[in-house]
Amino acid sequence: VKLADDEDGSVRLLNAASREVESPQDLLGQIMLAKGRRATEATDKNGVSSRSHAVCQIQIKGRRRGVLTLIDCAGSERRHDSMYHSSERQKESAEINASLYALKECIRARASKNRRIPFRSSSLTRILKESFERD
Repeated sequence: VKLADDEDGSVRLLNAASREVESPQDLLGQIMLAKGRRATEATDKNGVSSRSHAVCQIQIKGRRRGVLTLIDCAGSERRHDSMYHSSERQKESAEINASLYALKECIRARASKNRRIPFRSSSLTRILKESFERD
């Protein structure tokens, strides 16, 4: 996913699909469609391992506006478990682990009331920027 910073400080997902839904059933249908596009691959430890994070942002319009962001994180892998993978798979695992570490650091900073939250460390945490900044 490519990201862009807007002038107002928000982060936009450039090549993400956007759909309007009219009912809860439409929303579930779109979520299932997105789930089918998710990158998965068999590993030694898991027959269907997520190889990417999934992001679903639900924008609520009307009188009560807001954004609900749902993230399904790819699982981390121990280095020992991935040492026999191809170099491409090892790089993928390292990127997943790095983004999960960045997420952990942002959560720690937010929980400790730290004024500086390191959300720029990964695409995942950049997407969640507004969630970390709001009370």
